[in-house]
Amino acid sequence: MHTRSVPLLVDVNGRRFAIVLLISLVAAFTAPSAAGAIENPRQLVSFCRKLQKSTKGTGQNIRIPNAREALLCWGYMQAVQDFLMLRDQEGHPLFGSCPPEDSRLRDLIGAFLAQAQPQRNDAEANTAIAVIKALQEAYPCRNAISP
Repeated sequence: MHTRSVPLLVDVNGRRFAIVLLISLVAAFTAPSAAGAIENPRQLVSFCRKLQKSTKGTGQNIRIPNAREALLCWGYMQAVQDFLMLRDQEGHPLFGSCPPEDSRLRDLIGAFLAQAQPQRNDAEANTAIAVIKALQEAYPCRNAISP
């Protein structure tokens, strides 16, 4: 997985809006859509397990099934993969997960499934937070600065 630095501080009239930008990105990332959003972490785990079992091929030559659940898992985790590339101005990962540069989306999905923990009140749990926590455990950053 190649990383790129994305500047998150926008200076407008002497004010920096990094927090607003980050909150906006997270809100957009976690907002459900009427087209069939993933409602909770348990549902994403279910969808991704189905995807993992039915995906064929290796490397860049894979075929994922043309099924709603598989496509939702693939799309959601692809967005997560994009977010994992975000860095602050000093180059530190914003989400505290550092998968190897050669990681593929299938690797992230497998790591998520291996780390995903059922939550007591899963119906109200935030799927994005569950995914990020699982990937932080699977791919901790070395030399990361604690918040």
